[in-house]
Amino acid sequence: MDNGEFSNLDMLLVQLGPSTALVPMDKQARETGITKGDLGKLVGLLERRRVVVEHTSIAEFKVDPEDLSGKLRRLLSDGSILAHFSSEVNRPLATGCLAAILSSSICNMDAEPDSSCDIKLASLGMYTKLDSSAAEAVMLLPDPSTPKSRTGSIFGVLNHCKTKMGARMLERWLRQPLRDLKGIEARQELVGLFRGAASLRTMLRDGPLRTTPDLDAIKIRLQKSKGGLMEIFKLYAFSRTVPNFIKVLSGEAEVELDESEVNLLQSHFVERFKSLKGDLDGYQVLVENVMDLSQLPDCVMNPAYSAELQDLRNDMDEVMEEINDIYAAARDGWCDFGNKAPLHLEPDKVRGFVFRLSKANLGKELPSRKRNVEIVSILKNGVHFTTPDLRQAAKRYRDLKNEYSDKQEDLVSKVVETASTYLPVMEMASEVVAELDVLVGMAHAAAMAPTEYVRPILREPGTGVLKVAGARHPCIECQDGVSFIPNSYDMSKGKGRFMIVTGPNMGGKSTFIRTLGSIVVMAQIGSFVPADSAEVSIIDAVFARMGAGDAQQRGVSTFMAEMLEASAIISAASDQSLIIIDELGRGTSTFDGFGLAWAISEHLVRETRAFTLFATHSASWASDINL
Repeated sequence: MDNGEFSNLDMLLVQLGPSTALVPMDKQARETGITKGDLGKLVGLLERRRVVVEHTSIAEFKVDPEDLSGKLRRLLSDGSILAHFSSEVNRPLATGCLAAILSSSICNMDAEPDSSCDIKLASLGMYTKLDSSAAEAVMLLPDPSTPKSRTGSIFGVLNHCKTKMGARMLERWLRQPLRDLKGIEARQELVGLFRGAASLRTMLRDGPLRTTPDLDAIKIRLQKSKGGLMEIFKLYAFSRTVPNFIKVLSGEAEVELDESEVNLLQSHFVERFKSLKGDLDGYQVLVENVMDLSQLPDCVMNPAYSAELQDLRNDMDEVMEEINDIYAAARDGWCDFGNKAPLHLEPDKVRGFVFRLSKANLGKELPSRKRNVEIVSILKNGVHFTTPDLRQAAKRYRDLKNEYSDKQEDLVSKVVETASTYLPVMEMASEVVAELDVLVGMAHAAAMAPTEYVRPILREPGTGVLKVAGARHPCIECQDGVSFIPNSYDMSKGKGRFMIVTGPNMGGKSTFIRTLGSIVVMAQIGSFVPADSAEVSIIDAVFARMGAGDAQQRGVSTFMAEMLEASAIISAASDQSLIIIDELGRGTSTFDGFGLAWAISEHLVRETRAFTLFATHSASWASDINL
């Protein structure tokens, strides 16, 4: 990064983790795909952060006040609330970007409006800032090459979530560590409760959390009018589990909780789940009336809503009786192998229904028992076969079933439209389940770590305390065959904020300085931390300068990369920041590098006054420096 705007953008990309970015380009750049100057740097930054760049004409960023106002009124569902966003929409650059988004394929203006859209001003300072170098240094998120690794990132260590919503919320929390002391402590209270209540944790993880579907995915499909009866039923199934959440969290399921713990769960979760239950009671009645639940796992409409559907259902029932008669005749007659291999009738996606014998070798005897037996497949679970009678009946049943599905389409679209009115309820349900899942998952990680985590003591920003005893790296200690040697840190206003770490290659310098960064981030998302004790003043930003490397494709040498990163740190860091530097000045001569490292360190100590961990091979510098 060669200026403050790029550095801020880098931090914003870490905080938000966007998938797509709209970038205005002139016609030539859009046609050739060649970008130069600042635009080239912007596109390069986005691509390095794995953000899809969507080329957009500059005209899309021009604001037509009436058009923008009309689109916003539709998007926000209640046009009257637009007046409350006057300060937000009176910003030219912001409204230009908003206009481009509303005109792009990203925003589906044809979907029904709902209450999930909002407009608000955001600031980088709302959360602890991390640039991409810091995120990589503290091993915040998984490496894309090993996304499911349990020990490759803090996310992998803490992700014991049972739902996809929980995993997404955990990632969001890691990208946006809190700076609000009360917010952090509220999370800590709940993590501590769940860590101490193993039976409660197990009942939630193995019970309602495990069976909760991806409510966000259901909401998106319904929002885009792509949903069907399967999505309708999944939400119905979730609504039936809400009472289980209430029962377990209320202490009614033989879970030992004291009064204060019951009250905490009552205020934070039980009341929200009770509200959900009340909102979803009507939805349950709707689904039980419009769907034929007796046909599960097939999701079909209740034939009572259409005489034509009722006739088709009667025909299907008659054919099904015929199929059962064919099956009974085979089971009790020509295909009776006794207890050695009972005959099964099973659904088949291609043929409708087939027979199955659990012992594959019996397939050789079938032709001698009945003519025209067709072997369909021989698998681990036995031999699958059919007969002319079964084949014809199954075909008639399959044809009737397809006709039933076609006839019910109009009714399904009306049901989906009605179900879409519950989108705000789904959003609230997703939020509360995800939060519960993350907190239970962090408690599980704290309890099941090689050595149990402890609750860190958080101090208000500016108090200048960073003390951690017996600290362990959260990822490395979980690796097989590793016996991690704990380290301690004692930094404060009175004792000093600058720590120089030196030693031989493979001596653990990088691990030592990265460990503290990982613990600080974990502490500020409300997690317990791998240490014997920890007292941490809330940090406003984490900066890192790790290793030596260049970027030849951008014409940036090793020395230039070091200087750009160091400059970004000096410009953005404050006395409430944490800085991690692993070698500095290696991109030039020994004496020049020594001088640069000395000068930068002196500035950090005398001017910035941030907590700083500086790893270096220069043992003489470590012993001679006197700042």
